[in-house]
Amino acid sequence: MTFLRRLSNLSGLLFVLILLSSDELHGQVDPRQAILDELAEDYLPGLLGTYKDSLGNSFTRIDRRLSFDWKGQTADSRLKSTEFEATWEGLLFFQSVGQYQLYLESDGKVEVEFGGYSYSESRGPLGLVETGSIEMQFGWHPIRIRYQSPQQPEATGKSQPEGKIKLYWQGPSFKLEPVGAQFLFHATPETIQDHYKRGEELAHALRCARCHQTPAVQDSLGPAPSLQHFRDYIQPDWLTQRLQETEVNQAATQSSNHSQRMPSYGFSREEAQALTAFLFQNSKNPKPGGELLEQGDVEAGKQIFASVGCIACHQADSLGEPGLFDGGQLKEISLKRKDDFWLQWFKDPSLVNPHHRMPQVELSKEEEANVIAYLKSLEPPRSTLVFDEYVFNEELGAKGKRLYEVSGCANCHEAKPAEKKLPLTFDHVAGCLESADRSLNRPGYTLTEMDARALQEFFTKVKSSNSDTTQALLVKQNNCFQCHARNELPGIAGQLDQITASVSELDALKPALTPPSLNGVGDKLNDQALLSAISRKESPRRPWLHVRMPQFGFADTKMRELVDWFVEKDRVPDAFIQLHASIDSTPVGELPELEELHQAGSRLVTTDGFGCTSCHQVGSVIPPKAPLNAKGPDLSMLNTRIRKVWFNRWVSNPARIVPRMEMPSVQLAVRGVLDNHLPSQLEAIWETLNKADFEPPTPGAIRIARQSGIAGADPGVKMITDVVYHRDVQYIKPALIGLRNRHNLLFDMEDGTFLGWWQGDIARQRTKGKVWLWETAGESWSGLPLGNDYRGVPDIQLMSSQGKLVEPRSIGQFKTSLDRWTQLDDGLQIEQRYQFEIDGVTHWVHVTQILQEIWSGDLESARAGIERTINFAGIPEGYQAMIGLAPASLELREDEEQGRSMLAVAGQHGNRWLQTTGSPVQVQQAYYAVIADQPQVTLQFLSNLEVDRFPPLDVEITPPAPTDLKVVPGVTSTRLPFFDEFMPTGIQWDEDGTLWITSLKGRVWRAVDTDKDGMEDRLHAGLHELAAPYGVQPGKDFIDVVNKYALLRLFDRDRDGVYEQVQTVAAGWGHTADYHDWTVGPVSDGKGGYYITTACQQDDRSVAAAKWRGRILHLKPRKPTKDNPYLFDVEVHTSGHRFPMGLARNSAGQLFVSDNQGNYNPYNEINYVLPGKHYGFINKLERMGDTRPALTPPAIDMPHPWTRSVNGICFLETPQAARNFHGRNLFGPFEGHLVGCEYDTRRLIRMSFQQVGKTIQGAAYPLTLDQPDGGEPLLGPLAVAVSPRGELYVASIRDSGWGGANNIGTLAKLDFARSELPPGIAEVTVQSSGFRISFTAPVDAARAALLENYSIQSATRVSTTSYGGADRERRTDRITSVEVANDRMSVVLKVEALRVGFVYDIRLRNLTADGGVFFPAEAYYTLRTIPAE
Repeated sequence: MTFLRRLSNLSGLLFVLILLSSDELHGQVDPRQAILDELAEDYLPGLLGTYKDSLGNSFTRIDRRLSFDWKGQTADSRLKSTEFEATWEGLLFFQSVGQYQLYLESDGKVEVEFGGYSYSESRGPLGLVETGSIEMQFGWHPIRIRYQSPQQPEATGKSQPEGKIKLYWQGPSFKLEPVGAQFLFHATPETIQDHYKRGEELAHALRCARCHQTPAVQDSLGPAPSLQHFRDYIQPDWLTQRLQETEVNQAATQSSNHSQRMPSYGFSREEAQALTAFLFQNSKNPKPGGELLEQGDVEAGKQIFASVGCIACHQADSLGEPGLFDGGQLKEISLKRKDDFWLQWFKDPSLVNPHHRMPQVELSKEEEANVIAYLKSLEPPRSTLVFDEYVFNEELGAKGKRLYEVSGCANCHEAKPAEKKLPLTFDHVAGCLESADRSLNRPGYTLTEMDARALQEFFTKVKSSNSDTTQALLVKQNNCFQCHARNELPGIAGQLDQITASVSELDALKPALTPPSLNGVGDKLNDQALLSAISRKESPRRPWLHVRMPQFGFADTKMRELVDWFVEKDRVPDAFIQLHASIDSTPVGELPELEELHQAGSRLVTTDGFGCTSCHQVGSVIPPKAPLNAKGPDLSMLNTRIRKVWFNRWVSNPARIVPRMEMPSVQLAVRGVLDNHLPSQLEAIWETLNKADFEPPTPGAIRIARQSGIAGADPGVKMITDVVYHRDVQYIKPALIGLRNRHNLLFDMEDGTFLGWWQGDIARQRTKGKVWLWETAGESWSGLPLGNDYRGVPDIQLMSSQGKLVEPRSIGQFKTSLDRWTQLDDGLQIEQRYQFEIDGVTHWVHVTQILQEIWSGDLESARAGIERTINFAGIPEGYQAMIGLAPASLELREDEEQGRSMLAVAGQHGNRWLQTTGSPVQVQQAYYAVIADQPQVTLQFLSNLEVDRFPPLDVEITPPAPTDLKVVPGVTSTRLPFFDEFMPTGIQWDEDGTLWITSLKGRVWRAVDTDKDGMEDRLHAGLHELAAPYGVQPGKDFIDVVNKYALLRLFDRDRDGVYEQVQTVAAGWGHTADYHDWTVGPVSDGKGGYYITTACQQDDRSVAAAKWRGRILHLKPRKPTKDNPYLFDVEVHTSGHRFPMGLARNSAGQLFVSDNQGNYNPYNEINYVLPGKHYGFINKLERMGDTRPALTPPAIDMPHPWTRSVNGICFLETPQAARNFHGRNLFGPFEGHLVGCEYDTRRLIRMSFQQVGKTIQGAAYPLTLDQPDGGEPLLGPLAVAVSPRGELYVASIRDSGWGGANNIGTLAKLDFARSELPPGIAEVTVQSSGFRISFTAPVDAARAALLENYSIQSATRVSTTSYGGADRERRTDRITSVEVANDRMSVVLKVEALRVGFVYDIRLRNLTADGGVFFPAEAYYTLRTIPAE
């Protein structure tokens, strides 16, 4: 019975099953169980392919993919004729509901049976057989394909042999692609045990054809190592020992791989010495190299060996895995090789072994010496010098020659073929498949029973030596996938944990230890690029990689075979690109002119567009400080390598081609470019990157911080505290102050220095790679030749009466604390603290600075400037404050008559100068300073230079209209009418209902509903520029905002939009300029305090900068003191978080935090927060070998890439006022659930929790659609919150640092009060023997009763130091029964055996009677504890 016939029978059984009620079966043997048993079979990868050639040869094998172009070869070496027919049967797996099209490319007769229809006519475009658009449900659907090859060339008159069949598809979220191996299956009962392929590989690896007569020539590996230079390179004693072995290394044969391909002979010691003597006496002397072996570094050599790719082929020191075609075990290499071997081998392996297979890895001389030192250290040299006299015995050598000849050594080790080959028979004896037998002069391989059977199967069935498997074998022999990942094969990435456990220094370099994935590489690269890549003719395009592509030295024919294999398996023909348009939401249409494309593309590649340059080099522009796992290759002149048909597919969904790829999908157009038409924009990118000598322009500033310079026009003084670049030097904790008269001062809080003063704009905000920063718009001490090492002058120090200087101590990471700044009518007041230690006693010095604007007319001597008045309190007795002024290279002038001193750049006196009432002193000939003999010091920064002015424009631009969204079926959704200039990271309402928003760009915004229609329609920006603020909590007359370095309290008591005072109320955690060093919150603890989170530390930084990273911190109210005015103490609540970007507390007081997958986190997580617990991630500075703290498992694990990340979270809880108004909970079946933001797939994820005993666990579901049927998706959700009216607000951004769009943001709201949810999954809970699924509305009882409408799979992942993690122990779980509730609002699925610690993927087909909307139809349940009966 074929598989399709079996499925047809099962469909009939299903119908019978529906008709049989429980009452009718009571007391009888239930016939339904047999039906359920058949329906619950696991599926195995691949289609079952049955082949038969025109000569009657036939076989069945499992084909993982259907992508063949035989080009005159036989389809398999079991066939003799190129004329054949084949039938493939199995299942095609659909991951989601939607419209799909299948295409078959073929040059023979083909018929497809799918979805109840048969297709055989080439009615599709380009001569393809196609199904047309089919609405498919999730799950496994039967497919059968029949193929008959074209006649041979002699019969057709054609000059080229033919034979081709390839299966493609495209679907709702992907463009035309080959159907991958992960989507083709067959039923387990129908599977076959096919050992033929293993036997073929063994036949080649063991070189059977060198000694035996075989049905077809199978000698692709070539001769074994040459022995002609034995004397100089091999230790005789080692070979003598090896020749006496009677069995191959048993440790290797316990697995499916061999570590050595030379058989054992079991020679006696005398025989072994005789053979060794013969080889020694007949060796050829190579030309002496004349070089001495340099002393190398063993540890450095081990790092190189572990990192450049050696372990893909070799094993040593617990590193590497054996394989049939590997390069061998090196743990005893020093016992085998003489010193002369090393230099010659690394210089040119052919000088040692003309038959060698080792590719050459490019190493420097120092690296070679280090690797040699490491390999020689693996096995200690012999304690005494062994001089093997027997090797000179000529009589012994003559005996060895006879043994060499009679044992057939030359058959393998010499290039010439054996003159007389042995017949091959498996009738009576296993021969050399077993252990060696000297009495029969028989060598032995000691094969496992399975391998012996595989060899026999191969040799009894092989018919052809020119088959489609030839190239696949070539790929296997050269270990391509031992290094590169491809489809299900992990490559060297599968050994990363082993590598870093052995060489801890490589832990932070894991992404640099793996070469690019070869998924779809035959489609990605053109033929010439494939040839160049394999031959390594071009310079590397990923220079940061430590792993190195070796040079193989293939002959041209072999190179062509390799290229042809990748092309055959992967390539989508160029002509098929036209099929992409059929699934684009916007048709390509007529493209703009090339010049217009180039102009647009120049912008689009930068952070003003899709942000390509954030991770990729383009031209000479290199991305700054992108993390290793996010770096991409050089994109210059793409079309010399990359095929456009692949490029179009790749940019739309990279993770579909290479799972867990960090590159974002490009599915949203950059607004304002080429009519917002994404296909045209991608065309512009392609054309621009392929323009010779293209150099990306410097992106424009995101924003410019400036004052107008007009008295009374600006609301207040601006303060910037985010990362600043001044004179190309980075400052992570600046105080950059822009006064309204366009005079600016810059201080560095980290080192406690004063950096300077300038006129004009304050700064320009930019992104460099993944770093947000401000570049100062002016240069302090302009005209003064200051070097790049200039870091300012010390701002505040103490000087003793004896002239001894005392620098301030760091308060944590910083020399001074910026406690408060307050707006004045004519300036700004700043309050700081400095800590000094004198004779073991700590002294706190309090500094209050008043920065007063000087306008034209205020002074006779100057047009404008700043008066800086510094007040001191707490100066220890016997000390005075000293204030740094300027570099010592300034020119000092004294005005004794006026009692003042002036410092200016030479030639600028009277134009721009610094003026003091005291006499400056030079300190260490480095800088000028003034000593404060009073508690108050006044300085003036004066200028007579005309400053440019920027009058405010009294122009109001009409905002965009609200936009209806269709992101949640049945729920009214609206994008608010705001411009997209802000990038919202946090949203919250005050007691008056005013919405406050923090923006990643630095400002705090207030949203106002001007027309009182229930929708905010105007935004008002705050004055100051904070350091990536990531959350807000409004109070009665203030708002609390958390940013990278502190929790700040902003006061705007008169509600005029100007914060008259900003106060630091909690601080102490470390941070750097790292893009990821966000601080998220604050979330109320219900007791007047807050919870906040900090991102982890995985880079190199100081202990102070790493303080409290990867933590949830509890901010507890405290009474402020003079020496510590903060309003909160900081306590570590939990630790072990990677990127805890979402924090939420429900009405029951339970706290939950989200976390993102990566190293240590194989899943995206939702953690139930318990004080004192550790959640798995270990900061770099906290790592201690393999030691790990006890792990608290997440409540919910969400698979990656179903979710790429989970950021902000909130609970769907109806506010009391809204409940009172509507008389009900607004979120219906979702009330009390958690919502999370998924940035990359532009969705919201809903989560429900279930408490089982003391364990909280639960499930995740999609809440919004990533591809709505009409209208736009959400932009990129980052934060969510429920409004006082009960609406769910969603803050979205697109960040150029992660590519895909250009630093924009939107705000949307979802109104569940007016919703009518369609049927779909409301909640999944676990029971003792299965799952209960509740629905949002009644479902169709008949459909709900069918087991075929449900699918459950389970898998787990293991926490490692590698990024992410692959599924382990995945299986299709057997559903034994389904019970539909009488109200049709739920079902109970019984599952054969639940597994604790696994995530269950639960998917449903449409359960509505009319085939209407059914959403959501998938859930992911994390099972930690199984409930009792």
